[in-house]
Amino acid sequence: MLRSFLSTFVFMYVFALNRVYSQICSSTCPCDCNSSYGTLDCSSLGVSNATVCGPLDNFQRVNFTDNQLTELYVSDYGTDCIRYDFSHNLISAVVIYFQFYRDCDDILLDLSHNAIKGLNRGAIYLGSYDDMKSTLINISFNQIEYLEQGSFDFYVVSDRSSDSFFDSFSDSEIVIDLSFNRLLSIHQSALYVYFNSGDLHLLLKNNNLKNFALSQFEDYIDASNYVFNLQNNSISGFREEDVEYGYRDNVALILDENPWNCDCDQRFVSFNSSRLRSLLSNDMSVQPICETPSVVSGRPLLSLSEDEFCCAPKLDPNVDLDLQVSEGDTLNLHCPFIGGDPSVTYVDWQFLTGTATQGQGKSSFHVQNCFNCSLVIKNIHKDAEGVYQCTVTNGERLTIEQTVMVVDVTTPITELHTTAEPNGSRVSNGASIIPLLPVVIFLSVMMTLVLISLIIVSYKLYKSTKNNLPLTRPDKNENTQKAPRYDVTVRNQAFVGEEEGYVEPDAIKPGGTEENEQDIYEITE
Repeated sequence: MLRSFLSTFVFMYVFALNRVYSQICSSTCPCDCNSSYGTLDCSSLGVSNATVCGPLDNFQRVNFTDNQLTELYVSDYGTDCIRYDFSHNLISAVVIYFQFYRDCDDILLDLSHNAIKGLNRGAIYLGSYDDMKSTLINISFNQIEYLEQGSFDFYVVSDRSSDSFFDSFSDSEIVIDLSFNRLLSIHQSALYVYFNSGDLHLLLKNNNLKNFALSQFEDYIDASNYVFNLQNNSISGFREEDVEYGYRDNVALILDENPWNCDCDQRFVSFNSSRLRSLLSNDMSVQPICETPSVVSGRPLLSLSEDEFCCAPKLDPNVDLDLQVSEGDTLNLHCPFIGGDPSVTYVDWQFLTGTATQGQGKSSFHVQNCFNCSLVIKNIHKDAEGVYQCTVTNGERLTIEQTVMVVDVTTPITELHTTAEPNGSRVSNGASIIPLLPVVIFLSVMMTLVLISLIIVSYKLYKSTKNNLPLTRPDKNENTQKAPRYDVTVRNQAFVGEEEGYVEPDAIKPGGTEENEQDIYEITE
């Protein structure tokens, strides 16, 4: 009786299962659809729609490689473990959301070899409330330049945990592969990861990253162990604050094939207390090789002592390298460099004599323990004219050339115009000019004399005009309103018969003229 019941149950289950998958794998589906295993193989069919055979959450194994897909939107709750392969398409927009509720030994989401240029916030979410043994999110060989905040969100909760560094490295892990993209920068919170039972591998090799703020990333990720593969990027060094202020030691860094500049800014790694030094000492880590400065090129970063981390002095860009000094004056020649760590305390001066065709000779002047590293030549003469070369060294070497012209103030001088040749040599072209100081003085004196003369003449003309002003003669024919009348008392022997308000003139004296008579006019009140 029991056996008959079990047989009937199994038959009904298989029949129902076949009915379900027969509906999934319909006759209109152009792909290879396996009802028994829930697989869908649409590879190399040239399809442009990922749902050509129905919703993808009906399948656990999906293969859409080598097609014409341009976008992918998948969202499912309660999904079984999946293996989705969408590589070698034209996908540029992605939104993936998966939530698992049972153990998964092998999860794959392959989006490699597509046209993805960026991942927006919430682009990929993966959550599980049980163990996940191996998870690979492959987005390599795309065109991604920047990861925005919250591009990846992984939340995996498990009762298992790892107590020591890499003790269960291959047991449970999440691998996010972003290699061979165009990444220039990554937002510090681009990844939210909680994976307390396994390791996080972030593969960022073969990109264009110039910096990686490790200390900031650690605030948003929580895993048993961490591996950051930054091989073959454009990183020339870590800023001290980006790596030293973290608090985790279970971190491996792979930094080879980067153009590491082992200058004074990287000196902190030489200290025994350095966190970066400790992280690079892990067995899984690969330290960078110094590319610059040349004195330490080819050496591993950790092999340098504190004194070997140097910053070379540089040419001061604001200094004119062509100088003029009057004959007999004092030449104070300063070596125009800036910076340098350790500080420069020695300068070697050389005076180049002769010409390139005749063969140049060198006379050396040495300045030791200098404060401003200057060369002083008193009472300079024409024979000291030429090219002066200063060389400074602080572990790094810098040589600067300056051209000095000694000017005879009694003769025309030549103004130098310097041009740069492609090979770095300098060519000087001369142009004759006349000393302007005597001319300016002469013209100033002459203008002063002219101005004084003009003032004197103007003053004399003014006085002469004022003393010879003629009296105003009224017009006899003018018939206008009389001007205001005033009481005027005239005391003059030329007038007689004085009355109030009227002055009567005397008779014309002998020898008088008519013109004199007209000049005498009445003044009335």
